[in-house]
Amino acid sequence: MRKTVWMLFLIVATLSFADSATDKTTRALDDSQEELVKESFRTLVSAYLDKDIETFMEHVSEAKFQQDYITFEDAIREDFRVYNLLDLDYWFEQIVPDGDDLIYMKVRWHKEYESICSSKLHRKNGVSWFLFMKRDGTYKLIGMAGQAMWGESRTEWLQETPISSRKMR
Repeated sequence: MRKTVWMLFLIVATLSFADSATDKTTRALDDSQEELVKESFRTLVSAYLDKDIETFMEHVSEAKFQQDYITFEDAIREDFRVYNLLDLDYWFEQIVPDGDDLIYMKVRWHKEYESICSSKLHRKNGVSWFLFMKRDGTYKLIGMAGQAMWGESRTEWLQETPISSRKMR
């Protein structure tokens, strides 16, 4: 009987340890970090659709932005000037931490907009990588790669955006 109890204890302890070890490898990002970075991204999208440049740029780190911050801001302003932004749907495909303060986010998106000059309707699908850095309890955008979700009205910005996420860091 004593041997059976001991064996049962070992099995339960082993399974508990295995479960927590698995949990640590599959949950690389805790829920609060994930929610904070998603909220930052949602704010960027909302500000973009509302053509609110101040709120949009508040969520982009001027000091740490990996591409040209001025060119990016000019491209966003140009989008607001030449497009009537109708819709921007997005799906989070991957959210991956890199150390304590950086998070990569892979987003699939669909955008609809109308050219103000020609009234032509545009539909665009894409996949983009975003890099966020945590500062003072919030995440700010510091880099982008892939297809341009924002700023596509400026050729200078499109030339500045890397195709691959490997070139972001």
